[in-house]
Amino acid sequence: MHPRKQIRDKVVSLLIGKTDAGNNIFSSRVRPIEEEILPTVQVYANSEQVEIWQEAPREYERKLSLSVQITAKADESLEDALDAIAEQVETVLRQDHTLGELCRDVILTGSELTLSENGDTLIGSCNLSYDILYYTLAVADRISENGYNDLNTMNIKYHMPTTPQNQNDATDLLDLSQ
Repeated sequence: MHPRKQIRDKVVSLLIGKTDAGNNIFSSRVRPIEEEILPTVQVYANSEQVEIWQEAPREYERKLSLSVQITAKADESLEDALDAIAEQVETVLRQDHTLGELCRDVILTGSELTLSENGDTLIGSCNLSYDILYYTLAVADRISENGYNDLNTMNIKYHMPTTPQNQNDATDLLDLSQ
C-alpha cells in the first residue's frame, strides 16, 4: 500500500468521532455531499514533492501536500461551525504529529474559507493545508519486499583493452561480511 494512502487513512482514523463532524470523515475528495450528513470532513492529497535523500540505498524525502476539507451548511452559525471543527482537527493532528510514526512531521501551512452552492444548498468550507514530511526507499532498494540480500561480497575483474577478449588481467574477491 502506498504511504500516501496509509497517511490519508491514518488521518481519517484519528479524526473519526473527535470532531463535531462525528463519523462523517472521508478519505476522498470525490464524495457527494448531502445536506443531511453535514458537517463533513474530507481528507485528500493535492501534490507531492520528492527529492533524493540518500543514494545508497536510494531513499526519497517526500513532502505531501494534504488537505483536510471541512464542509458545513451555510447558515448564521457557519463561521463558528467551521472554526470549531478546524480547531478540533488541528488539536488532534498536533497530538500525533508523526501519525503513529508513518511520517516525520505534520505541519499546518494554511487555511482557506470558501462559500459555494451544492444544488439548492449553500455550503461553506474550510480547507486546512498540511505538509506531511516522510521518507521511502526506492522500489529496488526495498530489500525485505524484493528478497535482495545485503552486499557481502564483490567479485572484481580487471580487463585491460590490450588483453584478449575472454581473458582477465586480474581478479579479486572482496569479502565485506566481516
